[in-house]
Amino acid sequence: MIALSPSPAMTHLRRSPLGRISPRRRTLALTALVVALAVGRGSVVVAAPADAGSAGADAGAEAGQRTSLDGGAGPDAGVTGRTAIVETSATGPITAVPSPAGSSSAPTETATAATTATAASPAPAAATLGATGGASATADAAASAANGAAASAASSASEGGTSNATSSAEPGTAEAEIAATPPSRGFLADALGLPGEWQSRGELALEGRLFRDDSLPNTKDKGLGLLGRIELQHSHGPMTEKARVYGRLDRYDERRQVLLWEEAYLQLGFERLRLRAGLDVVNWTATEAFHPADVINARNLDSDLENLEKIGEPMLSLQVRPFDGTTITLIAMPYRSEPLFASPNSRLGFAGGADLRGARRMIDRDGRFSDDNWGPQGAIAIRQTIGPADITVHALEQMDRAQPLIRFDPSTFRPLLVFQTVQQLGGTYQHAVDALLIKLEGAYRRFRPPKDLLPGAPLPGSVFTEKMPDHGQLAAGLEYGITHDGGPDSTFLLEGQTVIGAKGELERAALSVFQRDVLVGYRLALNDESNKELLIGVIFDTERAGETLFNVSYAQRLGETWTVRAGLRIFQAEATAPGPLGLLRDADHVRLTLTRHF
Repeated sequence: MIALSPSPAMTHLRRSPLGRISPRRRTLALTALVVALAVGRGSVVVAAPADAGSAGADAGAEAGQRTSLDGGAGPDAGVTGRTAIVETSATGPITAVPSPAGSSSAPTETATAATTATAASPAPAAATLGATGGASATADAAASAANGAAASAASSASEGGTSNATSSAEPGTAEAEIAATPPSRGFLADALGLPGEWQSRGELALEGRLFRDDSLPNTKDKGLGLLGRIELQHSHGPMTEKARVYGRLDRYDERRQVLLWEEAYLQLGFERLRLRAGLDVVNWTATEAFHPADVINARNLDSDLENLEKIGEPMLSLQVRPFDGTTITLIAMPYRSEPLFASPNSRLGFAGGADLRGARRMIDRDGRFSDDNWGPQGAIAIRQTIGPADITVHALEQMDRAQPLIRFDPSTFRPLLVFQTVQQLGGTYQHAVDALLIKLEGAYRRFRPPKDLLPGAPLPGSVFTEKMPDHGQLAAGLEYGITHDGGPDSTFLLEGQTVIGAKGELERAALSVFQRDVLVGYRLALNDESNKELLIGVIFDTERAGETLFNVSYAQRLGETWTVRAGLRIFQAEATAPGPLGLLRDADHVRLTLTRHF
């Protein structure tokens, strides 16, 4: 089983009757529940944009206010008509199915730019429920600006609060309108006659992946998984409760099996104020492939390299809107969440087959070692829209989740990952100019130095042995959309990222997988009845010639309740290349996912 962060939700789960059964049976129980609900429902209630601004939850209760104050946005889900160029892998979030235009199965919730060409068409099949991507709604915003609409929706994925795919448009503009179709109460609510507005949705998928043979006996070159995700939401007046749980069974690698909470919170929402407590996902990104500022949530490290899946973070967040166009979010995080490390048998692991469960060591804000998962962490974010521009700045202090010092225990030869407390100052900027969208994202990270003697010994070849250096990361991008005759849309993408403040190429490579890299991408959405979509993306290193990551995928709907997605990912790097790409150079693979939505 993959190492799980012992979050409060997981601790409660282990103490409950469900937690006393085996992980396999827990996931089987989840799958059985998902299947039962799917059979009971028998119709589509999932819109393609998973929780795009949570229109279904809050459109009625909070009509006329900014969607940044809407309840429960799903992790980085795309707004209708938009999908990240570099999509999640078959191991990651499941594709959600949209209802076709004119279908009797109306979407539960949508957030659209009403004047865009894509908003008038069925949403692409590649939008995800619970996906982790970049600025998933930026193309719609650019198209909206091109059509002369107010362009403040251009930065809909750069939410400064805990929403993950919300529109930045001001009330009264066309693109700010929420398509508030009557929410489906769900099978359970209808059967039990429960009060309030209930919504439930989910997905069940069969995924397969096949890797190029690496001739190593301990790795799994093929995978066959059963995935389930179910989401429940209840609204009653200003109160909203939401829960989303996700589980996976893998036929060939039992350590990839997982059952975790993605969201589980209570929310009290008013016109200019929202208070939320529980597990939540935060999105602080404006770009597709590079996310230097988006660091709050721990990640599932056995997922998509460009957009690692996020894990729900225990937090208390207060979001206020003192003025139109201004949102201030305060976040308190009492728990130091841990990344979900890849299985030692995974071909997508960064540790070369090493088992990283139990390897984490923490340095608190005073520079002392601590084994206590509870500790003060916090953040503040301010978001401002000015005409077609959307600006977010933030300050953060938390236990780092992404850049540990790598050491090992000489007595057991087990790896040790020393995570330091980090302070971060960063932000995002997006600006729509006709059909062109300009994007910037950056962060400066300052690590608290350790005062205690570090455990173990430095790993041979380690670049940093005593402290992670303070440094910055900056990403920039351009996105251009074209609507063709007959309805198809093309989106061209160009992005780059660099590390600032490092001393030389080796230090840059040790600080980021994409230390000086460029993404070139293209997306073609036919916007037909089956929502056929082709995505192509290439990331190449400008410092080390030959290091390339190529990704292509195709997705479409099959009828009313099914989607299929196929893809190919190719890694190219020298055996001596530093960082994860050197370890993944033989991890080329194809993937296929068949999903049933309900």
